[in-house]
Amino acid sequence: MAQKKRKNKNTRKRIVSALLIIIVLAVGGVFYYLSNNFNHLIAAKIDEIYKKSEVSSYYSLEYRKLRINLLSMSLRIFDVQFKPIIKNHEEYFKENGSLDLQIGKIILKNASLIEFIRSNKID
Repeated sequence: MAQKKRKNKNTRKRIVSALLIIIVLAVGGVFYYLSNNFNHLIAAKIDEIYKKSEVSSYYSLEYRKLRINLLSMSLRIFDVQFKPIIKNHEEYFKENGSLDLQIGKIILKNASLIEFIRSNKID
């Protein structure tokens, strides 16, 4: 009788442990999926806003990678570059000069990323 109780206890512990592991993996997977999709949404929104600006006809915007931390609501953009598009605007750059800007990392902390997607503003 004592062995059955011990086996039942061990079986229950294993079932509870397995369920906890499954729940942790599921939550982690959902969080990873949301973070990854959010990265794509924010990158697309940045590109969309930049292409609508007047600057985009004279300078290209490039960056190596964009990372979002959903827990801290922070946004990091790595190796940002604004390069002049000289091919179509040689005369403009001769008269006004040009700027080749390179920024190692831009960090926005506590950014309202959902508001940015809705209204194109970061608070």
